[in-house]
Amino acid sequence: MQLALTIAAALAAGLALGALYFGALWQTLARLPGARSPGLLMAASLLGRIAVLLAGLLLLARWGGWLALGCALAGIVVARTLVLRRVGPKSGAPGRPA
Repeated sequence: MQLALTIAAALAAGLALGALYFGALWQTLARLPGARSPGLLMAASLLGRIAVLLAGLLLLARWGGWLALGCALAGIVVARTLVLRRVGPKSGAPGRPA
């Protein structure tokens, strides 16, 4: 039972971290056209997103070890897939087959 709770909690934390990371990326890209300094915006966003993601993964690794870290990484991959399906390019877009 303890193992199942560890896996579920780590997967949920990975989903949350992934949603936060990719949501912040999407917000950054949405603000980019109106930015005075797009390079600074991208750099600050990247550093902030990576800092939050790595801090979360470090906490999970200390809490649950390698198992929790692996489950969290799986959660991040699932979050990425869900975000891409939600906001990714639509079929028929340039560079993508219809």
